[in-house]
Amino acid sequence: MNRLFFVLIIVFSLLARIKFSHLPLGGVHYLGLSSLGLLVIFLHPAQVKILWDKRRSLLISLGLFYLWMWVSAWFSDFSSTALKSGLKYSVYPLVFLAFLVITFESKDGLLNRLVFWLLILIAGIGILESIFPHSDILNLIRYPDAYPRISSIMQGPNQFGVLMSIGAMLAVTFYRNGSITKLELCLSLPLFIWLTAQSASRNAWFVFSIGILLLWLMRIVHWRASLLLASCLAICIIFLPVSYHRLNLTLLPASATVNSQPTPEIVQPKKLGTEAPSSYKARLVLWQAAIAEFTKKPVTGIGIGVFAEHVGIRFTGRTGFHVHNIFLQVLVELGIIGCLLFMLFLASSIKQINLDDASSIITISLLLLSQLVDCFINDYGFTAIALYFLAAAVNSTREREKLGTRIFLSSSSR
Repeated sequence: MNRLFFVLIIVFSLLARIKFSHLPLGGVHYLGLSSLGLLVIFLHPAQVKILWDKRRSLLISLGLFYLWMWVSAWFSDFSSTALKSGLKYSVYPLVFLAFLVITFESKDGLLNRLVFWLLILIAGIGILESIFPHSDILNLIRYPDAYPRISSIMQGPNQFGVLMSIGAMLAVTFYRNGSITKLELCLSLPLFIWLTAQSASRNAWFVFSIGILLLWLMRIVHWRASLLLASCLAICIIFLPVSYHRLNLTLLPASATVNSQPTPEIVQPKKLGTEAPSSYKARLVLWQAAIAEFTKKPVTGIGIGVFAEHVGIRFTGRTGFHVHNIFLQVLVELGIIGCLLFMLFLASSIKQINLDDASSIITISLLLLSQLVDCFINDYGFTAIALYFLAAAVNSTREREKLGTRIFLSSSSR
């Protein structure tokens, strides 16, 4: 039953993308996720009680952070926006609690295989998108396409690329601890690497690079395997026109198709005297704006969801752009107190993670690193998957995991 709930939560998190002309599904994912979260909690009272006894500090910190979100919204100059956003984001605590219950004392490993094959499914849709970039069928289940970049059914190429890079790291760690077979490793790893490159997401490339470093530091792979993985990604980046174009190099002629497409980043700030000709400079502009707004209301913040609706639009020309840094996002929207409560929640979560569980440590580290230059809170699919990883890490067994075969690494060498 728990596996069914897991699948249903992931499915409903992706319903925000489904578009039918005669069937309005715009808000069905809110109702579905909330209902499923409450249902899981109410159907497992014994496990909820045990979770309260064993994860009390974590649950208290989450509750305090959630309550402060409403306090901040009440004192916001745009309280209607903050209250609406707070209601919209209320599904996330319910989803996280549901995943805590589902993964609690789960030792069969099937949930990990389910999420792994979910990533492969998302990768498969990405392959179809690369072959049929303007397919009417794909347009029903995704956001507007980012051609020539690909985003599969995620909100954008950055989210897709980050998931693919994490999928590559999971393929290696899962193979090491015996969760997947060698055939699954050989089939999935090249796919994840290829799509990480084709997403043309520099954030994803950064996450992939740090992931390789963590694999080596945790003695999961030999340095030769690390170099091989890095080389495979580099080769894909160089020989795929869309990814090579993102490097802004001139060693090879860029494809005319690539050059004819506008960069889907924030490139046209509207504030007089401010220029942001590239994505990283655009992020600097947004970070400066966030700091300026924080100084106006440092204690309670400007209210959750306010930056994207009322501040970012002054620099990007349209709503929907967050600060592109999760910690700065929380600081500007919920103030110092909200940021401290958020850090307390993260610290309480990290405290529970089994330090011998390599897949949990690497996954959570890469998810947090990816949010240093992005903020995917509006992508319900990505956030639901991330919350599963966090809940599974919090509930990871305290027993030392069984060591498997290291890739290109003998037991006596590094």
